[in-house]
Parts: sequence; C-alpha cells; structure tokens
Amino acid sequence: NICSEEELVTDLSNDQQNDNENQFRRDAIRSKIRAVGKMAKVYASLREASENVLNLKGLAPVSPASST
Repeated sequence: NICSEEELVTDLSNDQQNDNENQFRRDAIRSKIRAVGKMAKVYASLREASENVLNLKGLAPVSPASST
C-alpha cells in the first residue's frame, strides 16, 4: 500500500466532512423550498380574499359617500 495509515484516516475524515457539508446544504435548500411554498400559499389566500372583497363590493348596492 502506497498510502500511510495517517493519510488514509485523513482522507476518510475529509470525505465524511464533505458528506456532512453536502447534507447541510441539501437541508438548507429543502428548508428554503418549503419556506417559498408556504409563502406562495399565503399570497394565494391573500389574493383570493382580495378578490372576494371586490366581488362583494360589486354585489352590494351603491353605498353613501361617507362610508368609503
């Protein structure tokens, strides 16, 4: 074997460290994707509520000028 025991141990620990960093990055990206999905749902519900308000205003009779 060309490599010494120390080099083998160092290479293994570097590989484990790289795997840990990659897993951390994957987890960070997943959490960002989840956050974007949640925000999309919030904005969709806000948009729907706004559309409902506009529809209700359109159905209501004309209100007096003082209530606008």
